[in-house]
Amino acid sequence: MKISLRPYQVGDEVQLSRLQAQRLSFSFEPQFWRWKYAEVPGAKQLTAVAYTPKGIIGAWGVVPFRLKVGQQTWVGCQDVDHFIVKEYRRGNTFLSLHGFTAQLKREHGMAFSYGVPVKSLKRIGVRLFKYREIGQVRKYVKVLNEVFFVQPYLKKRWLVQLAAKLVHGVQVIYSLPWRLGRSHFSVGEVHRFDDSFDRFWSQVAEHFPIAVVRDSKYLNWRFTAVPGINYKILKAEKEGRVFGYIVLKVDGENPCRGYIMDLIAKNVAVLQDLVKASLGYFQSRGVDVVVFWILGPPVIRNALKRFGFMERPLDRALIFKAHNPGFPLTLAEDLNNWYLTTADCDMH
Repeated sequence: MKISLRPYQVGDEVQLSRLQAQRLSFSFEPQFWRWKYAEVPGAKQLTAVAYTPKGIIGAWGVVPFRLKVGQQTWVGCQDVDHFIVKEYRRGNTFLSLHGFTAQLKREHGMAFSYGVPVKSLKRIGVRLFKYREIGQVRKYVKVLNEVFFVQPYLKKRWLVQLAAKLVHGVQVIYSLPWRLGRSHFSVGEVHRFDDSFDRFWSQVAEHFPIAVVRDSKYLNWRFTAVPGINYKILKAEKEGRVFGYIVLKVDGENPCRGYIMDLIAKNVAVLQDLVKASLGYFQSRGVDVVVFWILGPPVIRNALKRFGFMERPLDRALIFKAHNPGFPLTLAEDLNNWYLTTADCDMH
C-alpha cells in the first residue's frame, strides 16, 4: 500500500493518539497533540506524518524553540516523537519521515536541531543522521520514603525498619545545615507566569550560556496550558520582585514519584528556599522518591547533593546538529555551557 508524507495538520490529533496507543502502553488525549504541535509559541509546520488511504501510520514530531546561545537568540527545534505502526517499521518509513522533517526544517529556517534520546535512538542520530553527541544528561534522586529505598534489599521486616531509620538519620544529618537555614525569600504558588517573569528572565539569562528562552509566553504554554497535566508552580519573591521559580509534578503509585520539572534561581539562597518548599510539598503528597533531570552548572548540582539528592545513571544523552553555518557550534559542543531540565527533555 502506497505511503505518502505531509506536514501535521490540525485535525490529526485523534489519529496521533491512536498511533501512540499502538506503539506504547498509554496515549495522551487528542488535545495534547494540538497543544504540542499547533499551540507552541512560534508554531511552524515541522512535524511530519506518514499516511495511507486508511489513515496515519507514522509520525515524526518536531517542536520549535528559541534558544539563547551566548549573547544571541536562535530559532531551532527539538525532535520529540517517533511513532510508526508495527507492520510498517521494516520498510523505509522511518528514513522517509526523517528526510521529510529535514526538508521542513530547511523550509522554515531552523538554525539547529537537538534531542535527548535513549541509547538506541542516540546511536541512530549520531551514526546515520550526523548529530553530535554533547554528553549525558544527569539524573538526581532523593528518597523521601526510606522503606521504599531499602525494601528490595532486605527480607526481614525488622531489618527493613532499622535500615530505613538509619538511612533517614544519615540524610537528616547530611542536609541539616540547609534544612535549618533561615529562609530569605517568600515562596508561594502561582497559577500563571505574568510579565514579572519576563523581567526576571532578562536578569538571569546571562548566567546560562545556552538555555531555552524562558519568557512568560513560553512558560505559560509549557506549564499552565498543557491538557490533562497539572503542575505545581512555586515562586520565590522578595519586595515584590521574582527571584526564582520551581515547577513540580506528582505521578504514579508504588512508588509515588515527584518530579522537579524546571528550576531557575537567581542565586544559591533562592535555590535553597525553593528546594526546601518543594520537598515539603512532595512530603505532603506522600511522594516516595523525587527525580530531577538536569544539565547545569556545578553550583546547582552541589546544592542538590547538600539536600540529599544522589546522582544516578540515566539512559539519555544530549545530541545536537547545526543547520545554519553561522551557528556558534563551538559553544554548543561544550556540555558545560548547557542548561537543560526535565521539561527540556520532552518529559511531561
